[in-house]
Amino acid sequence: MAIGQHLLFTLVSVAIGFALGLVLGILLSRRPKLSGVVLPVLSVFNTIPGIVFIGLLVLAWGAGTATVLVALGIYATFPVLKNTYAGLVSVDQQYIEAARGCGMSAIQSLIQVELPLAMPTIIGGLRMSTVYTVSWAVLASMIGGGGLGDFIYSGISSNDNGLILMGAIPAALLLIFAAYVTIGLKRFTFAGAIDGIDPVPVGMPASTKNGTGAGEGAGTGADAGAGAIPMPAARTTDETFATRCATIASEFSLTPREAEVFAMLARGRDRAYIEEELVVSRNTVKAHVKHIYAKLDIHSHQELLDLVEG
Repeated sequence: MAIGQHLLFTLVSVAIGFALGLVLGILLSRRPKLSGVVLPVLSVFNTIPGIVFIGLLVLAWGAGTATVLVALGIYATFPVLKNTYAGLVSVDQQYIEAARGCGMSAIQSLIQVELPLAMPTIIGGLRMSTVYTVSWAVLASMIGGGGLGDFIYSGISSNDNGLILMGAIPAALLLIFAAYVTIGLKRFTFAGAIDGIDPVPVGMPASTKNGTGAGEGAGTGADAGAGAIPMPAARTTDETFATRCATIASEFSLTPREAEVFAMLARGRDRAYIEEELVVSRNTVKAHVKHIYAKLDIHSHQELLDLVEG
């Protein structure tokens, strides 16, 4: 029963802390000036001992389970918030630019590029939050919340080492278990989680642009002349396609402009379309295509399509 209460306090508090920390960390990463004020204040607030904070909440709200969960949830928020902020601001700018070049919105870039790259750091914050909360949950017994702290404080007051160990050993085992679980989570890499291809009808063929033919399709090399651009038999969903383009662009160090051209070629656009869309000359598009082919080590548009399709 005591272990169940302790585990409940830990799971609920960490869930609250993770949700709050993730949201606040994202918001602060978008407001650098505000983060310069908020983070130092939170660091000072974090130095307040848990027993003092719980005591203040008891004076305000009274003793009870809700008071314990609020106190633990707030303390669990700090490590996640700081690591979320640190992880997002440390994402290399080239990945964000590549995502934008592939047509991603700010939200898509955040969810599909920035958060996956920052996830190991965020999970590190979750690990600290979980480990701390397992320890702090012992304080719940001080205000009648129950948990393993009941054994510890009863043993201390009665000078009974057996009671102390009955509370301390399970708490230590929970702490070790929580640490290993979160370390395991940290090994997952979400940036590579583009596994399947969702077939949908082929997009607009190049020949529909202004009623003209494919014209400038890259057929046998970077400098290929006129000819129809081969279209794939299936296309990924828009979000998966954009993510795939961004991943390839960052992996092969394409510039933002090259990433834009690459995304258009992958969508089956001809060079005339790209010239008009980017407002550049034919030679400029030709040079971009040549550089893209060289960086990707491919020699035809079909190879480019095959690369995108995975």
